[in-house]
Amino acid sequence: MPSSRPARRPETRALGVFIAGTAVLALTWLFGFSLRAPIWSEDIENVRRSGLFRIYGGGSEDMVNTALLIMLLCGGYLAALWGLRKGFPRSFPVAIAGSVVVIFCVLPVAPLTSPDAAHLAADIRTFYRGTDPTSREGAPNKQDDPVAREVRVFDDSPSGYGPVAYAVGGISLPFVGDSLRGNVYGVKVVAALFLVATGIATAFVARKLGYEPGMAMAYVTLNPLVLWEFVADGHNDPIMTGFGMAAILLAVQDRVRWRLAAAPLAALSVLAKYAMIVVAPVFAAWWIERLRQNPPGWMPKPITALLPYARPLMAAAAVCAGVLVALVLGMDLLRNGAAGPATGLTRNTPWTFLRDWFDTKERENWVFGVCYAGVATTAGLIILRHRLENARDAMAAAALLMAIFLFALSPNLRHWYQLWVLPLIALGGRRWLMAGGIAFSLGAFMTILSLNWQGAIQTDMGIKNPVDNSVMALWVLTISVALFTWYRDREAERRSAEAEARRAQRRVPGRAARAGARR
Repeated sequence: MPSSRPARRPETRALGVFIAGTAVLALTWLFGFSLRAPIWSEDIENVRRSGLFRIYGGGSEDMVNTALLIMLLCGGYLAALWGLRKGFPRSFPVAIAGSVVVIFCVLPVAPLTSPDAAHLAADIRTFYRGTDPTSREGAPNKQDDPVAREVRVFDDSPSGYGPVAYAVGGISLPFVGDSLRGNVYGVKVVAALFLVATGIATAFVARKLGYEPGMAMAYVTLNPLVLWEFVADGHNDPIMTGFGMAAILLAVQDRVRWRLAAAPLAALSVLAKYAMIVVAPVFAAWWIERLRQNPPGWMPKPITALLPYARPLMAAAAVCAGVLVALVLGMDLLRNGAAGPATGLTRNTPWTFLRDWFDTKERENWVFGVCYAGVATTAGLIILRHRLENARDAMAAAALLMAIFLFALSPNLRHWYQLWVLPLIALGGRRWLMAGGIAFSLGAFMTILSLNWQGAIQTDMGIKNPVDNSVMALWVLTISVALFTWYRDREAERRSAEAEARRAQRRVPGRAARAGARR
């Protein structure tokens, strides 16, 4: 006897899956991490120094338990994305609500893997006292301040951000007092607010481009690595991406006055952190292409005549800039007291496998020079060859450039740098990039775990070089997922084209027969 219960509609199922995935994220964060190590009661030394092995224990069993919790986070994230991809009514406000709920569940936890929040909290206070935190005199160990005196890691090193990062980061100062816990929590709240702003701006750009806004937002704001690095650990990159995505939102508008207003927001983004400079040439080339296609009447004719040559000239300039960067970094002509993107090879990239070759500072400098020259050259090739006819093309080109930079040409990659590219990937319209971005971000937890428990992994599990093995596994996983998705898409396009050709062949004889009958 057939069931009398009505069939569940697909959108209802999709909404249920999204709610279930978001609930798994929220509950795992709250009970698996936040309430086990809340910032208001965690050992102050752990707030100062961070470290999963300090907070949750240094044995291999502790690592396995943490890995299981991370797997739950990843599963909840993938389920939420699946629900949004299938679609349901009002998915955008539901995605906002889900993101806010999860972020609230993450906020109470003490910093898990990075001590940077304590340093940043001290730097912000130094900035508001009138001292430049990026100078040697601005190092925490030279400040007479109760928070600066609590800094234990890199306490003799200056900071390395732009003035906007410190100015905006200080909005929490009137509420946090003079304790380290309060100031670190303020840093985390600011990061959370700008992460939500980044997600909402990304969603509005997606809506303008004809993509699903809820999916674009959740791709960024529900990502477990993003929540880990910014809401839990308090890195300040969301300030940069918040202003940057707001600038992009204005840049894709139809009215010229809105597009011009994107420039000051882009400047604020760069003055918080430099990363948006990487994709600035792509957006400039897109702007020039729009002028070439529809030159305004007020533009002088000599300038209009030069527009077809602008992109080749920009590409050549990018390559020349790449050569100059290689020389500047290779010859160690750029010196900065802060540890920044041009110094310090990190262990979580394949470049670490060449570390035996880096037996001198000069060789390491040349590696950075070659990498950044490669970024500039790649930017030139994308400007010259990538289609830039509309906003979708510009987003795809920017996502491709930033992905190549972070994945292949950044020997000092930090995991939180992935926020630089995830919003662009969400707007790029390339499924293989989206799949690769998910694999790269979620797979980064392998390296995080191996960095925190490498001693236990070697002793208890007998695995040698766990960090190197996890890095290799991460890069192989990311490449495999991206290539597999690209191949699947190409095969789907080929089958669709063949099916359309067969349908066209079947229609042609029928038309010929009807034409003969009429005659």
